[in-house]
Amino acid sequence: MKSFSIIVPVYNEPQLIIECLKNLDNLNYKKYEVIIVNDASTDETQKNIKNFIKNKKKFRLINNKKNEGRAKTRLAGAKNAEFHGLVFVDARVTLSFNVLKHLNSKKEAVIIPGDVIQEGNIYGEILQNLKIRFVYRTFTAKITKNNFDHAPKGLSACYFKKSLFLKSAKN
Repeated sequence: MKSFSIIVPVYNEPQLIIECLKNLDNLNYKKYEVIIVNDASTDETQKNIKNFIKNKKKFRLINNKKNEGRAKTRLAGAKNAEFHGLVFVDARVTLSFNVLKHLNSKKEAVIIPGDVIQEGNIYGEILQNLKIRFVYRTFTAKITKNNFDHAPKGLSACYFKKSLFLKSAKN
């Protein structure tokens, strides 16, 4: 059974992050952690996260000192991940109850709602014309700041091996 580190970058989403964290707290899987990376939010986001994760051992909060953007925020989460399976989830996303069980059988995958796939979007280039609720496909594109920041905010979740992600993120 694989172990997963779920990384949630967040910036100024005080209500949405709590709904996301509630969802992640109830996934049907045993071996996972949740790393929330607060990208220097200027509202109640950090306070709300701290209140929610109090006494929850599988949750950790990392706070960026200044706003770094989603790519660097995700990278900060990856560098602090305990496990080798990285699942990136935006704060506006809720995952299906059994998603980690499904990912347990995959090497690398992308999970995105079908209506996110657009021309000019890295996911759209890979998964053109697929219009189903969730898509699970092998993802082999090189991860760069440009394509990792390009996905629409709050509408994506991705899974990568930690070694693949950190190696690609260096370039």
